[in-house]
Amino acid sequence: MSNDGTNATIIERLPVNETHWIIRVKPDDNQFPIFEPGQYVELGIPDHRIENSSSKKFLRRYYSIASSVSNHEYVEFYLVAVEQGMVSPTIVHLPTDSRVYFGNKTKGKFTVAGVPENKNLLMIATGTGLAPYLSIYRSFHDQNRWKTMTIVHGVRYSDDLGYREELERLAKEDANFFYLPAITREAERSNWKGLVGRVTQLVKDKSIQQITGIEYSPENCHVFLCGNPYMVEALEEYCLTTGFKKHTTHHPGNLHFERYW
Repeated sequence: MSNDGTNATIIERLPVNETHWIIRVKPDDNQFPIFEPGQYVELGIPDHRIENSSSKKFLRRYYSIASSVSNHEYVEFYLVAVEQGMVSPTIVHLPTDSRVYFGNKTKGKFTVAGVPENKNLLMIATGTGLAPYLSIYRSFHDQNRWKTMTIVHGVRYSDDLGYREELERLAKEDANFFYLPAITREAERSNWKGLVGRVTQLVKDKSIQQITGIEYSPENCHVFLCGNPYMVEALEEYCLTTGFKKHTTHHPGNLHFERYW
């Protein structure tokens, strides 16, 4: 760790649009974290509200890891510049080679560790809630860890669909992987031809099942919810009424969720 408390470097910034960015961070001395796909880690920037910049004070927030556990070139994050946020609006605009604080402990239980093999995974996200699903797929896609994986990604506009090209390509290459992006708003002259509507409604009206041909039942499926807490709460309530059981450490179930703010 350097004298100013930073211990990692931003090595790449990939814009999705003006507010959404893919940020790649390399820890000093290749001190990559050991983590379960789906977990999150702390990132921090110097707190410039204090006069002494060498005081090792940082503004810190937890962000889900998007990269594979086997990637030892960088740790990847999918971030949005939250309007009232104290970290994300700054960190997404830092130039490459900028120094940041990188936490040495990963946290979270939003993983597939307790999911039996040969289950269908229905993974629903809004916004940057997509990140943990990327890490899960990238880490396990070639290990027969599931029967099928379906990612449903809800955003407002089509240009908010981070990783769209990669996920569309994977869906073409992998017969057991489905990628279903959905938007809630779009310009009048848009050429968008995909799903339109909130992901909550698309799940409830069986649109997802109709497209994939999979019956996502409590007997054969684990549901993951990540993103907007209103979406999570609405689909949590719906899934519980259809027979799914909330997953906890001491009481395993088939409904997993992570609220993103």
